[in-house]
Amino acid sequence: MKKFPRARVVGIRLALALAATLAATFATAGIAEASDFALHRAERNVVDKTNAQRARFGLAPLRISKRLVNQARRHAQWMAKSGNFQHGNDGVAENIAWGQSGSSEAVGDWMNSSGHRANILGGYTHMAASWARGSDGRLYWVQQFSSGEKDDVVVEDDMGQKDAS
Repeated sequence: MKKFPRARVVGIRLALALAATLAATFATAGIAEASDFALHRAERNVVDKTNAQRARFGLAPLRISKRLVNQARRHAQWMAKSGNFQHGNDGVAENIAWGQSGSSEAVGDWMNSSGHRANILGGYTHMAASWARGSDGRLYWVQQFSSGEKDDVVVEDDMGQKDAS
């Protein structure tokens, strides 16, 4: 049997351990990506406050859709960056607002508007919410509603970023 220097044996063992770790990581990566999804605190607050309003009227809570969250984030960022305050064309029901200092004020203003209130209390099954800060410091808020989404999200925790809760 051929003898190898000790350093080479240790190097081979480390390489094998690294390969096993990488294989396990890649094997579970799809599962981790599917279940790990974080909302900003303000996004979570809008969802919670919206579902609290629905509960007051005996309605089921809305589930969070990853697709809607991504759309709402893009739209809020677009409004904040461009300074345009207008509805998106994503084919979903949508509430938008600007200038509110936090999620409580945004949801409160929507509930005080018949059209926005109708979306919040509508027969939808899913929602998403997001916000973005414009260069002037103004906050732009977006809520989107839909039914039949196939990408329910179990929210893990906050993304840890400073937000407008």
